[in-house]
Amino acid sequence: MTFAEATACAGGPKRAVVRGGLAPWQLTRVLRHIEARLASRLTNSALATLVGLSEDYFARAFKVSTGRLPHAYVVARRIERAKVLMLESDLPLSQIAVATGFSDQSHLSRSFRDHVGAAPASWRRLSAAPHSRRASHTVIATALASSVLWNADAGPWPIALPEARAFRDRSARLAGRDS
Repeated sequence: MTFAEATACAGGPKRAVVRGGLAPWQLTRVLRHIEARLASRLTNSALATLVGLSEDYFARAFKVSTGRLPHAYVVARRIERAKVLMLESDLPLSQIAVATGFSDQSHLSRSFRDHVGAAPASWRRLSAAPHSRRASHTVIATALASSVLWNADAGPWPIALPEARAFRDRSARLAGRDS
C-alpha cells in the first residue's frame, strides 16, 4: 500500500473504519511522520508514542490498517523513494542509500534485491533505458532467474526460459550495432 492509498483509506467523508485498526487521524499522522522522516531512524516505539498507543497494540493496529507491519511498510517506502532518486538523479547508490534511511549501500542492495528482485544498479540501468538514445519503446529486460521478461511499458509477463535467453542474446547483438 502506497502513501496515497493509505491516506485515501484514512480520509474522506465516506471512509470505512477498519475494526481493530488505527483511527483515520492516527493513520494519517503516522504516515505523514514516516514520509517526512524516511531518512532517519524510525522505531515502532516512537511511532506508537506519536499516536498515544502501546508498541504492541500499535503494531497490530497498523498491520490491520495498512496490511503490513510498520517496519515492512517503512522499508517498502524507502525502496520506493530510492527508485525515484535512482531515476531522477545521478546520485551514486551510496548517497541514495543514506538519503533513504538505509545504513549503507549494501543494506540498500540487500533490501532492494529482496523486494524488487534485481540489484539497484541493474534496475537503474534497465529502468532508465527507455530514456536513453539507444533504447526504443519496446526495451525489455530479462529476468532469467524467474523465467520472466520485464517489459518496460507493461510490466512482467511469463516466457519460457530458452526463449528468454534467445531474446537476451538477440537484444545484446542489436544493441551492439546501434552504438
